[in-house]
Amino acid sequence: MGSVLSMVDVVMRVVNLGAAGGRSPTEVRRIKTINLILVFGILYLVVYTTFYVFLDFSGLLPVIISNSVFILLYGTALAVNSQGKTGTAMWLLLGTALFNMTLASLLLGSGSGIFLFMAVLPVAGVLISPPNDRTTPLLVIVATMIAFVVVVLVDPSTPDPIAGTAIETMLLVTSVILTVLMLGVVGLYFKRVVDTAEAELLVAHERSERLLLNVLPEEIADRLKAGEEVIADRAEAVTILFGDLVGSTPLSERMTPDQMVEVLNEIFTPFDDLADDLGLEKIKTIGEPTWWWAGCRWPDPTMWRRWPIWRWRCGWS
Repeated sequence: MGSVLSMVDVVMRVVNLGAAGGRSPTEVRRIKTINLILVFGILYLVVYTTFYVFLDFSGLLPVIISNSVFILLYGTALAVNSQGKTGTAMWLLLGTALFNMTLASLLLGSGSGIFLFMAVLPVAGVLISPPNDRTTPLLVIVATMIAFVVVVLVDPSTPDPIAGTAIETMLLVTSVILTVLMLGVVGLYFKRVVDTAEAELLVAHERSERLLLNVLPEEIADRLKAGEEVIADRAEAVTILFGDLVGSTPLSERMTPDQMVEVLNEIFTPFDDLADDLGLEKIKTIGEPTWWWAGCRWPDPTMWRRWPIWRWRCGWS
């Protein structure tokens, strides 16, 4: 279990190569996806090449040599991508993968099922292409279709060490499983990326909503979000109360900021509570001055009667 976790940790470190350095989320996603596909390609070729070496080195030598070359090319793409050259790494990956799958299908025969891996290429082209790029995915789809047609028309035979044996069946089954696995892993990875992005977007939206409501009344904020550009309402009877704390400026010179804020909070919080009880509304507080109003957002011809209650409850004469 520990060795498996260590291997997963190594793979994740490789996937994250080149993703640091203040890059945009989109660029980080592309870099990680390219690295993920490259890691799968390298592991796949290493396992298959090792198997071919022990099966029949001389009979499968062309496949072994070609796979070794492709491992080097995938490794080069990984190094290029880690240096921030994402575009170059993308084309190196797509070109190498297409040539790799086509040549492997021709050398090992259609019975091996290697051509099934071509189904991964169009998906990879879509996922790792730059934003708003339609050309790259289209080129990859067309090139993959041409390569697939070539393999079908040629219909290559399986090499003698494999043909008609259980190994040929095993290769076919393995090709199907690995193709589905690669598509599934990439799909799950992107689902995780999308879920994380949506969660972060939701948090950012809630934060912006709170900031907006700290500046504007909820009704005005809703009208702005609905598309109104110029908001000017008419109110027939509005009363505004302006309150200022006399002597606060010299007082602030003798107090720390924390102490001053505590004093202001202690003085004005009861006024805010009283305003809520009477249906009044605080416009804003700037330091020690504060404003309240009535009759604007909810027109009420009897609103003026609440001000004497305010004065009485505040103990004003």
